[in-house]
Amino acid sequence: MRLYSYKMTHDSGFAPNPFGKWLTLATCKPYIRKNGNVNVEEEGGTWIAGFSSATLNGDAVGHERLVYLMKVEKKLSISAYFNDSSFKNKIPDMTAKSAIQRAGDNIYELLPSGDPKDYTHYRQVKNPSHWDIKQDKPHMGCQEEDISGKNVLIAKTFYYFGREPLVIPDEYRPSVPKGSSVYGNLTEGDRVKKFIAFVHESASKAGLIHLPHTFDADEKTCGSCAPKPAKKAPKTTCAPPNQNPARQAATQSR
Repeated sequence: MRLYSYKMTHDSGFAPNPFGKWLTLATCKPYIRKNGNVNVEEEGGTWIAGFSSATLNGDAVGHERLVYLMKVEKKLSISAYFNDSSFKNKIPDMTAKSAIQRAGDNIYELLPSGDPKDYTHYRQVKNPSHWDIKQDKPHMGCQEEDISGKNVLIAKTFYYFGREPLVIPDEYRPSVPKGSSVYGNLTEGDRVKKFIAFVHESASKAGLIHLPHTFDADEKTCGSCAPKPAKKAPKTTCAPPNQNPARQAATQSR
């Protein structure tokens, strides 16, 4: 049994997406998604925990709270995820009245005869997170990062606390990064069991418990491929859509 923990700078219902029967991590966090040690067959399972941060909600280092916990029960390639009928409801529909339907993370369709490893061989479905609304085209920097993660991590067993994150006492607390970590911190063995048991006992129910922090906001970027503040223009082509200069200066890359 193992657990990977990381700190979230954004929580918009996109990465992860907690809506429907499954919680899915299909975009952002590429190093966690392609980690060969994330094994659905492992005894006790592989779990992933997303914690709050100063950027997300002002929580200081050492006082991060749990935003979500998932048990990885399926791992699909990005193209298999798009074509799986079980996850068609995760394909965003920007014409829908429901914010949940617009917030889907199933956004990459492999082109006919396309190379799954080549990020330019995917069609990106219009979405509120990795799409440049003003120019009406995909953010290719985001697309490159997303496709590099190779896999979509899927959980039916999950706890999503969202905008009401759960306080974890020190005696149950796993290893949490002090700053941004692309790989996440690993916790194994009995410490993981105690942490999961505490979350299970503390939660009012499993699944979606509270909505994401910024689910009602116009900006729904996951933040992972947004440029860090810099005097010179960043090399990455990915920037959060619909973000004014004041917000962009404050945005941190995950």
